[in-house]
Amino acid sequence: MMTYAKWAALLTAIVFAGECYAAEPKTPVVIVPGIVGSNLCEAPSQNGGAPGKQLWGAGLFYMGRLKQLNLPLDEKAGSPVVPCGLLEKFAVLGPFEIGVYSGLTRFLKESGYLENESLFIFDYDWRQSNFDTAELLRKRIEQIKAQTHSEKVSIVAHSMGGIVSRIYLQSLGGNTSVDAMVFLGTPHQGATQVMRTANDGWGWLPNWFAGGEDVIREVMFSWPSVYELIPLAKCCATQTTEAPFSLAEATNWQKLTWLPGSYHSQSGLEFIRKRVERSLRLRALLQKPLPEGPYYEYIVSGGYPTADIAVFDSGYTTTLEFTEARGDESVTLASSSDGDLPRARLVSQKHANIFDDDLAHFYIASALKIDTPALTAKFALAPNGAKRDLRFDLESNPFDVCTGLSEDELNPLKEGSVQAVLVGDDGSRVCISSFRLDTSARVASVGSEMTATLVLGGYTPQFTKELTPTIRIVDDSGVAGPTIAPARISVSYVNKRPRVTYLFSFTAPSKEGLYQIEAAQNGLLEHSASTPLICLEDKDGGIKEREGRL
Repeated sequence: MMTYAKWAALLTAIVFAGECYAAEPKTPVVIVPGIVGSNLCEAPSQNGGAPGKQLWGAGLFYMGRLKQLNLPLDEKAGSPVVPCGLLEKFAVLGPFEIGVYSGLTRFLKESGYLENESLFIFDYDWRQSNFDTAELLRKRIEQIKAQTHSEKVSIVAHSMGGIVSRIYLQSLGGNTSVDAMVFLGTPHQGATQVMRTANDGWGWLPNWFAGGEDVIREVMFSWPSVYELIPLAKCCATQTTEAPFSLAEATNWQKLTWLPGSYHSQSGLEFIRKRVERSLRLRALLQKPLPEGPYYEYIVSGGYPTADIAVFDSGYTTTLEFTEARGDESVTLASSSDGDLPRARLVSQKHANIFDDDLAHFYIASALKIDTPALTAKFALAPNGAKRDLRFDLESNPFDVCTGLSEDELNPLKEGSVQAVLVGDDGSRVCISSFRLDTSARVASVGSEMTATLVLGGYTPQFTKELTPTIRIVDDSGVAGPTIAPARISVSYVNKRPRVTYLFSFTAPSKEGLYQIEAAQNGLLEHSASTPLICLEDKDGGIKEREGRL
C-alpha cells in the first residue's frame, strides 16, 4: 500500500519532470551533520518521555543559553542534554533566516528519498568526543539496516560529521556497511578556525547574547569534540618564533593565559591532558588510508580566506593574527581534500552551505547513483563517466561559446578576459580566462633542480577537473624529452572564478644549449604554451648575473 509520503514524492517527480528525479532510491542515505548542526534539548524527565527545553536551535535566542551547554570538567558528572533533530534553519534576526541543512534535505527529498524510510538524520550531541559519537552512529546504522532490510547505507557527512564517519569506517567495521561516503567540507587534517571562533566568537550580536568572548571560550573548551578538531601540532605560533607552538604537548596549554581560569586548575589541566591524548589518537587514525569498500567522494571549496595558523603574543594572552590559506572560510583546502586536491570536487559555496550548490548536488547525486537528468546535462563531462580530452579550438568564436559573459570579459585586450576556448571530443567547450607558463629561472645551470608553474583560469568551476596539463623540454633540434606531470596543484578564486596553479618539478638538461619548455594539454603533440630556457655550465658562478641582463 502506498503511503501519503510516497504519493507526495511521486507527484513531486511528475510535476518537476526534467528538473527533479523520479525513481525511489534503493540504498538508504544517512545525513551526519557537523558541529553545532543538531538541535540540543534538556533530557526527558523520565524514560521514554519527550525532550525538555530546547537549549540549542534555530535562532540567536539560543545563544543566550550557551552557558547551559557547558560540560563539567569532572566527566563522571554526566550531561543532562540530548539531541533533538537536525538544525535546518538559523534565524539571524527576527524573520530573517539562513538555510543550514534545509537545502540538502530538500534536494534529497526531491530526488526521491523519503524521510525515515530511505532518508535518515543522525542527530547527535556534537559536544562529545567523536569516538563516542561514532559508536552511536554504528548502532543507528544497524537499526536503519534492520528497518529497511538493506545490507548497506550511504553516508552524506558535513564538516565534523565526516570525522565521526571516518572513525566508524576505520575503527568500527563500518566500511562493510557503507556503499558510498560523501565528505562535505570535512576537516580531515583539522580546522584552525576553531581557535578563531574561540578568540573572536560569532560576531558582536551573537557574542552579546552568549555573554561575551570569555563565556564562549569557557563553554567551548569544555567540549571534547573541540580538541579533536584543532590541528594541535601545527595550529599555533607566537610572534617571537617561527617554530609552531604545539598544543599537542598538554603542558603548553598551561601557558595560555588566554584560556579561562578554570582550565588552569588541577582538574582543568587534567581534563585538557585527557582531551589532548584522545585528539592525538584521532590524528593518528586519520593519517591512515581509508578502508576499501565504499565509494569515497570529497566535496570541497577553496575560494575564501581561511584560518591556518593562530599567532599568539609572547605572553599567550591573546591572538595577534591568523595567517590564512585558501579554503571554505572554516576548513582549508589542504584539510578538506586531505592533502590530495586532484581527487576532490571543487564547488563555490562557503562551508556552512557547501551543499547548496547545483554542482555539489551533481557530485552527491553521482556518488549516490541518483538519476538527475537536469544536473547531468549541465555538468556531466562525457557519457558513462569517460574522461574527455580537450584541445584548443581555433575556429570557435568566444562570443558564441562563452555565453553569459560581459563585453569586457570577452575582450581579449582586457586582463582576465577569455584567452582561449577548449573543445572536447564530445563537442563540449570550456572558456579559459588566463593562461601563463613561468619557470623558476630563464638561465639555469645544467643539471640543476627547477620548477615551472602553469596558471589556468576559467569561467566554470568544474573545468578544473577536466584539465590534465603536462610539460616537456624540447631542444633546439626539436627533440622532446619525457612528459612531466604536476607535482602539486593549488586552487584560488579571482572574482569568484577558479584559477588553478600547476607546479612542476624537474631537472634542467645536462647539456648547454637553448631549450623550450612546452605545456601540453592531455599529452597532445601541439603545445599550448611555451617559455624559453638557456642552460649553461656555471663555472664562474655568474648564472644569476647573466639572467639579470636578459
